[in-house]
Parts: sequence; C-alpha cells; structure tokens
Amino acid sequence: MNNSIVIRFVNKLTLKGKKFKSLLFLKNSIKHIQKNSNKNHKKLFQFTLINISPLFKLKSIKKARKKSTDFPFFISKNSRLSLAIDFITEKNKISKKKLYKEIFLIMKNNSTIFQKKKKLTDLSYNQKKYANYRWF
Repeated sequence: MNNSIVIRFVNKLTLKGKKFKSLLFLKNSIKHIQKNSNKNHKKLFQFTLINISPLFKLKSIKKARKKSTDFPFFISKNSRLSLAIDFITEKNKISKKKLYKEIFLIMKNNSTIFQKKKKLTDLSYNQKKYANYRWF
C-alpha cells in the first residue's frame, strides 16, 4: 500500500490529535481484512478506494439575478482519492470499529457509500447541459 495513502487515511481518522491510536486502528482493521479474505489486503484496500472515488463534483455558481446553478466538473486524481477517503471516514467517525466491515461491504458492492456516489453521478449527468461540452 502506498505510504501517502496510509498517511492521508490516518489524518482523516484522527480525533483530538491522537494519530497513534488511529494508526493502530487502521492496522487492526487491515489485519481483520487479511484474516477474513484470501486475497492480498493491500490490493483490496486500493480496490475499495478506487471503487468509491467519484468522477464528478458539482459546484454551484451564481449567475445573474442571484440565480445559482450547479455545474459538474471532473475531479483530479488527488481530489478523487481524498473524496473517497472522506466517504469512508465520514461514516466511520461515529463507530471506528466498523471500518473493516465497511470495506467488506464495499468489496461486495452493498455499501451505502455506493448509493451516495451514484446519486452524485446522476446529479452531474442531469446538470450536464450547464457544463462545457468538451468535458462530456
């Protein structure tokens, strides 16, 4: 697993400045993944991040007369990765012990994060008429 991905993930998991506890938590969840699956845990973790990362982001821009519209934009690789990490950690900040269960749900395509990603892509395709046509 790429070291920068681990650092980003740990930074998102930290609460009250306790990075060491979040690093231990991440290592324990990776150990659970390794025990319960026959595949390489590093590739599974990367696979989950790739599956969750959205392609588009909606930005609301004000036009004339205070009317705002949402414009879809493609996201760069770094932003996609950080959004994927945000999606995973956002749900698990309440209960950190369920991280490995969430990763298994993502591998099986049963997670609620997929619904969030699908909703975002559907909204961006609906707002496609406002975007520059060179992107689509």
